Amino acid sequence: MLNIVTAFRVKNKGVMELLTLMATLKVKTGKEAEVAEICAQLAKEVLAKEKDCLMYIPHVVKNDPTEIVFFEKYKDKEAFKVHGRSAYFQAAAQKFEELLEGKIQVKFLEEV
Repeated sequence: MLNIVTAFRVKNKGVMELLTLMATLKVKTGKEAEVAEICAQLAKEVLAKEKDCLMYIPHVVKNDPTEIVFFEKYKDKEAFKVHGRSAYFQAAAQKFEELLEGKIQVKFLEEV
């Protein structure tokens, strides 16, 4: 399988920095199925509508169904900002307010 990073790394003899992050959601007990459905729908919309979002994949932690982790990769910081301002992301975030324990935890990652 083609490595997404390899496909976008080289730009005019230099290195193109991609924005990569991991977002973790802690779901209220009993709300796992509802949140999983929202996440799946959000992922479909993001990948269909955001050409500069290169990866947007929600995962459920194997031994903890109340924890969902998104792996996200964007062409650049601006693409990430576009994502955060989108109506479908804002709608999902509003739904999450009632379904999650606390705020979404975001960690920005750097390739080694």
